[in-house]
Amino acid sequence: MITTAIVAVVVVVIGLAVAATVVSARPAAQPAEAATERFAAPAAPGASTSMLFVGDSFTLGPPSLPDLGYACLTATRLGMNCNLGAQPGTGYINGGPDHRLPLAPGTEHSTSYYERIPRLHARMAADVVVFDGGRNDLAYDREFLANALLFTLERAADAWPNARIVVIPPWYLIDPDTAAATMDAEYAVAELVRDRVGADPALGNVIVLDPPPAEFRTRSGLAETGEADGIHLSPAQHRR
Repeated sequence: MITTAIVAVVVVVIGLAVAATVVSARPAAQPAEAATERFAAPAAPGASTSMLFVGDSFTLGPPSLPDLGYACLTATRLGMNCNLGAQPGTGYINGGPDHRLPLAPGTEHSTSYYERIPRLHARMAADVVVFDGGRNDLAYDREFLANALLFTLERAADAWPNARIVVIPPWYLIDPDTAAATMDAEYAVAELVRDRVGADPALGNVIVLDPPPAEFRTRSGLAETGEADGIHLSPAQHRR
């Protein structure tokens, strides 16, 4: 099952990160006011650690049932609390200054990932912070994207100095080896993320989680597409 396959991959990598990180017990997070920044799943019995997922609509999962998306399923599998800081259509750049997006009536304006950090830090516990996004930034220049990514991760490392930070490069169900085209050339986005994060000494403890390899995707069913756009899981797949 597709959601199960995604959860399995993320659980293995993040589980190893959690095991290698000394974390301290923190108070349970309270619900955030914004509809897409919420404490999405109840605390697991005896759990004292929390995961925070920052991203877009893929990260958010089913809008009305975010606890059934891959993010909170992963946290639950690891026995951790799940927090979500996701807004559809946003990214490291998109949704931020000069690139605002309309949200539901009565809600605040959209924000890029780095803009959310102060609010998320104030309202949500995080022993593991996962950034899963950038899909909505692929139209921008590669250097612009790389700089926004590094700036965001450095701000996150400052906000949660004891947390393990994980980055999932932007990828699609229909094309996990996502490539973005600029005026100069096409480039592999995951490779850009790996190289830039690896070269930043301030991000030495950040884990980059590569998209699953082709063999695993075929065997697990990840090679199938979800929604017609080839990006999102369908509601039925989220329920599996």
